[in-house]
Amino acid sequence: VLPDHPVLVTSSDGGRSRRAIIRHSGQMAAMYLNAGQTAHTIIQGLTFELTATNGLQMAFWCGGNIPWPSPPASALFRNIYLRMGNSNVEYFGWFFRHYKADVAIVSSCTINANHAANVRGIYAIDAPPLTIENCTFVNFPSNDTGLGYGVQYESTLRNHGNAPNPIPLKIENCLFDLSFTNAYALAPLEHGVEYNVLMRNSIVPSALAYSADSMENIIITNAGVSAYGHIGETSPAINVGKTVRYSDFDIDGQSRNTLPDIGSDDYVHTSVPTDTDGDGISD
Repeated sequence: VLPDHPVLVTSSDGGRSRRAIIRHSGQMAAMYLNAGQTAHTIIQGLTFELTATNGLQMAFWCGGNIPWPSPPASALFRNIYLRMGNSNVEYFGWFFRHYKADVAIVSSCTINANHAANVRGIYAIDAPPLTIENCTFVNFPSNDTGLGYGVQYESTLRNHGNAPNPIPLKIENCLFDLSFTNAYALAPLEHGVEYNVLMRNSIVPSALAYSADSMENIIITNAGVSAYGHIGETSPAINVGKTVRYSDFDIDGQSRNTLPDIGSDDYVHTSVPTDTDGDGISD
């Protein structure tokens, strides 16, 4: 549980090393932010491995506690590698619950669903304004056999989170791998207030089942991304991203190129990353 005052939770070298690994085998969240945190709280450069064998598990609980109301929370999350792992578990990567005026930011993160059966990468209910930039989503389950949602945004009928109408949601420079041919990159469930969703400069493998309110430069193609979230030298994601506002380096700790790539990984020709043990950290 993180305190209500600003804190920095980071791996070494300013978050570039990503050698700090959190293995969470229990139920519910590895980290709780439910004390009114803002983006002055920064969590960066960590690897999360979620290894429960049943039930519900997530990396981050951000918001009102049970029973509500408790203070909702925002924070800045960057350069996080998140890996799920068991078909009997329902997974959330991030769970944003109840409105706070401060923007919550998820930047340069990789969400590897690892072929689990039920996964919501980022799940928001009556949530704060949310910006998701330069994130990579890989290995999500098919909605034919399970539940695979990249970003699910929901509002309750009675607006338990006291959210305004609409709630801003921005998804920029994000990459969704081929598993999203049968999973949903966007999954709205708006019973009360609406979300104003802007999606731009992103790659998806096929036409979206649910469109954003505003869509700009959505590239429909195979992103050429590995099972662990790295792009190859022929990837269409290279040099077509826009300015990355919240992280100066990619998921491997490499400085972003002048022309950034789409997704969490910036391709560097002279340093092709390998990941022989599949932990999301380059060898």
